[in-house]
Amino acid sequence: MLKYWLWLTSLLLPERISNLMRCYATPEDVYFAPPDDLAVLEFLTEKDRESLASKSFDMAEHILEMCEAKRLDIVTLQDAQYPSRLREIDDPPGVLYIKGSLSALSVEPAIAVVGTRSATPYGLNAAAMFAYNLAKGGMMIVSGMAKGIDTLAHQGALRAGRQTIAVLGCGADIPYPAENEQLYSDIASMGAVISEFPPGTRPIGSNFPRRNRVISGLCLGTLVVEAPFRSGALITARVACEQGRDVFAVPGSIDAPNSVGCNMLIRDFAALVSNPADILSEYAKQFPVELGVAFKQPSMPKPPKARLPEKTKTKTDISGLSPEQAAIVKALRKGMLSVDDIAETTGAGMRETLSELTMLEISGIIRGNGAGGFEIAE
Repeated sequence: MLKYWLWLTSLLLPERISNLMRCYATPEDVYFAPPDDLAVLEFLTEKDRESLASKSFDMAEHILEMCEAKRLDIVTLQDAQYPSRLREIDDPPGVLYIKGSLSALSVEPAIAVVGTRSATPYGLNAAAMFAYNLAKGGMMIVSGMAKGIDTLAHQGALRAGRQTIAVLGCGADIPYPAENEQLYSDIASMGAVISEFPPGTRPIGSNFPRRNRVISGLCLGTLVVEAPFRSGALITARVACEQGRDVFAVPGSIDAPNSVGCNMLIRDFAALVSNPADILSEYAKQFPVELGVAFKQPSMPKPPKARLPEKTKTKTDISGLSPEQAAIVKALRKGMLSVDDIAETTGAGMRETLSELTMLEISGIIRGNGAGGFEIAE
């Protein structure tokens, strides 16, 4: 049966396959269907019929060889492991290629966390905080592994020690973007990297709108953390709404370009959220076992505070930090610094600096002053 699925999905778009599956029980039935029967199906174009006339399994066999070489699992629409929620959308992928754990696909309370690639410190902070707490509360974090908000969402879930799912707009064997290669490995080892595109598929622009429907389709709802007026995250939010899923948005300043999209969603149909508990409480009755932990305030993993004699200070312990985080802490021992000053002092790139600052702030080691400055949290 698998080779027929690979044959069919290599020929037609998902919406055509969905329509065919309403007429035929299996892809094998489509394979052996007489041309005259296919000719009367109005949703098929002439090009579709010409494609279906090809009965070669060469591509299917090539895909199977690639999956074996890349250690990718394959789940079809008719397999028990296929995510039930994704199966409900109008145009579910006929095939999913998976790097990682198949068990990650069966986690019921899932939430998509998405946003702009060009995120501000405010957005990066919010993405990490929401993802960490939602994961700690029992929700599966799903995102697209893109730069910015997506990256911090996955990192927040991993920081919480939980699985996370990355849905790619390329083959599941390709770490994209390249700078997220380590994140790709971390996600695959704890959760799953999935794609509807065969291994080797490059990340071309037209793949990502298709990818977005899978992100929202896997989830109960979609949280948009930060998004300008033109943003792929807004496409995901609107697709989620069309799929009958919940949409949440983090509000931002009325004069912040990166918050225009979120504020617009709140105006139109999204629920405003400022606390992970807003989302957890929405689904607590539906999933009382999985979401048994109630969050009244955002939780942050903080080291225990030692009682010190008055007017006595101690140096922050950096033994358990990464070299990049340790360098930041050493720089901040001299006093409060801006993000630019920290990047210049440590020699790190701006995006790497922002990511490490967010992780240090989540851990309670440093704190921001709300105006772009950071200092050691005494």
